[in-house]
Amino acid sequence: MNIHEYQGKQLLKRYDVNVPMGLVVFSAQEGIDLSDELPEFPLVLKAQIHSGGRGKAGGIKFVKNRAEYEERLRELFQKQIFTRQSKGTGKTPSAVLIEEMCQSVKDFYFGIIVDRNCQKICVVLSSHGGVNVEEKDYESEIKKVFVNVDDGINESQFTETFDQMGLEPILKKKFYNLIRNLYNAFFELDATLIEINPLVQIDESNLIALDSKWNFDPNGLKRQPDILSMRDPKEEEGLEIESAKYNLSYIKLDGNIGCMVNGAGLAMATMDIIKLMGGSPANFLDVGGGASVEKVSKAFEILVSNLTVKVVLINIFGGIMRCDYVAQGVVNALQNISNKVPIVARIKGFKEEEAKRIIKESRLAMMFVDDLEEAVNIAVRQAKET
Repeated sequence: MNIHEYQGKQLLKRYDVNVPMGLVVFSAQEGIDLSDELPEFPLVLKAQIHSGGRGKAGGIKFVKNRAEYEERLRELFQKQIFTRQSKGTGKTPSAVLIEEMCQSVKDFYFGIIVDRNCQKICVVLSSHGGVNVEEKDYESEIKKVFVNVDDGINESQFTETFDQMGLEPILKKKFYNLIRNLYNAFFELDATLIEINPLVQIDESNLIALDSKWNFDPNGLKRQPDILSMRDPKEEEGLEIESAKYNLSYIKLDGNIGCMVNGAGLAMATMDIIKLMGGSPANFLDVGGGASVEKVSKAFEILVSNLTVKVVLINIFGGIMRCDYVAQGVVNALQNISNKVPIVARIKGFKEEEAKRIIKESRLAMMFVDDLEEAVNIAVRQAKET
């Protein structure tokens, strides 16, 4: 789960990380009404959307006086913001963060993630921060410190990295305090990512977070009511919200081959094979192990509601999952939807023959294929031809 920048900065303040003075408003009129509460000009206005690259897309404005402030504020609340991460869909902000301008002595990058390869927490630091931190010119400046959760975190782990970054002794202490505090936050709040870019040095000894990005483990949200209250459904994919109502694991992707699979491992393997054969999956969809006919039917309806889907690939291995339930669910869904697309199905296992009989008696067009690679090959070819 993602949250907005202003919410992330509220969490940073909770963990003693400095952030600029400012306030958030939810309409242009509210921002105008609260003008007397603003920090001194110049100010920065930041559209609150769940996407990076806002600055390049015109979602961040700098203003020197009240007239500019009111004009740019109205513009932002009416603006559709297109970024690389928004996948061609413009986002109109429902909130704008208004902050004081901070003069930077030096920009840094800070992040905490889980490194799945070494199964450790990874603290990522760079002596270069800002919009171009990912560019190859700065790769050598990116430092990674791996932390074993059993051993915990200590200052000596960062001595060499701080020296490589050229930090003065007083700034080393401030940097470590920030790392320690947010390392604790990472666990206490069930986070999967904390990122500050840029983290800026404003004088000899002080750091301030100019941006904030947090991701959270959805499986931990039951333990985190405060974090869950920060959720903004308007920023989430509509089909993903709908699927969650039915306890379906659905993630929309950029491709055109709709996938319906049982089991997360089989679903990921299916998507890998699609990519290897030159296709592109439109989604991840795991219907689960013991799905009912109704759940399968809803899953299929959600899948084909994505109008970029040109062909559907069904890959079911029946064990706990009954193949006849899958077949009946798909048949029921096809009778209720108007978006008819080719369907390639590999359905093997428990109640397999009953599933084939249900499909045959329905007289609905569906191609059965026993071999997975052959099924994927057909789906990829049909997606390219449609």
